[in-house]
Amino acid sequence: MTNECPSPPTSWALAFDGPISFVVIVGGIVGNVYSLKQLFSRSINTSMLVSLTGLAILDIVMLLAGLWHHSLWATMHYFSIRDEPWDRKMADSNAVMECGHITSTWMLIEVTAERFFAVTRPFHFAPVHRKQRRKSYARVVGGDCPFGWCHIFEKFAGLIRIPLIMTIVACLICLPCTVEYTLTPCLYKGIESEQMLETPLMSNMIYKVLYRTVFLSIVKTFGPFVIITFLTVSTLKSMRQSMDSRASILIAQGQNHLRESNKRNVLELEGRGRIRMYKKVDRGFNG
Repeated sequence: MTNECPSPPTSWALAFDGPISFVVIVGGIVGNVYSLKQLFSRSINTSMLVSLTGLAILDIVMLLAGLWHHSLWATMHYFSIRDEPWDRKMADSNAVMECGHITSTWMLIEVTAERFFAVTRPFHFAPVHRKQRRKSYARVVGGDCPFGWCHIFEKFAGLIRIPLIMTIVACLICLPCTVEYTLTPCLYKGIESEQMLETPLMSNMIYKVLYRTVFLSIVKTFGPFVIITFLTVSTLKSMRQSMDSRASILIAQGQNHLRESNKRNVLELEGRGRIRMYKKVDRGFNG
C-alpha cells in the first residue's frame, strides 16, 4: 500500500525556501557573471585570474544546484504555479550542493592565500625569470606537437591544476552524500508521486555525528573560516608594515634631500661671499 506524501512546509518556511532564496540565488548568479565579465576585461595576474574565475564558476555551480535543489520548486509551489513535491530534485542534487559548497569555499581560501603571498612575498609570487620546465609526458610519448599545442596545454594544465585537484577531492569527500537519501512512492492528493526518505546510512548516528556534523563542518565551514581569517589578518598586518617601511624610507630620503639642499645652499653662499671679497680686494688695488 502506498503511503501519503508528507504535507508541504508552512507558508513562512516555504517563503524562505522559495521566493526569498530565489532572489538571493539569482542575485548571486548575476553578480558572479558580472565578475567574470570584469575579470576578462582587465589586466590581472594570470594565476589570480584563474583562481578568481574558478571561484566565480564554482559559486555559480553551487547557486544553480541550490536553485534546482529547492528554491525554484518552492517558489513555484509558493505562488501555486506547480503543486507537486520536489523530493526527487532534492535527492538528485544533494551531493552536488555539498560538493559545490566545499569547492567554492576552498577556492576562496586559495584566492586569499594568493593575495597574502602577493603582499608578503611579491618577488616570489610573480618571478621575472621562470625556470624552464622539463618536457611533458605527452610530448615525450607523442613527439613534438604542431603549432605549439603542447606548450599551450602544459600552461593551461598548470594553471587549472589546483582548482581541478580541489574539485576532485571535494567530489570524493561528498561521495557518501549520494546515498544519504532514497525515493519511495507515495500519493499526493491522489496522484502518484515520490517522497525523499533517509537511507540507513543517514540514520546511522555515528555517520551523522562524525561525518555530517564534525567532518563536513570543519571542511566547509569552521576550518576555512579560521584559515581565511588568519590569512586576512596576516595580509593586513603585512600591508601595514610595508606601508610603514615605505613611509620611513620616504622620510629618510626627504631628510637626505634636505641635507644635500642645505649643503648646496651653504656652498652657494660661500661662493657668493668669496666673489664679493674678491671684488672688494680688486677695487682696493685699483683704487
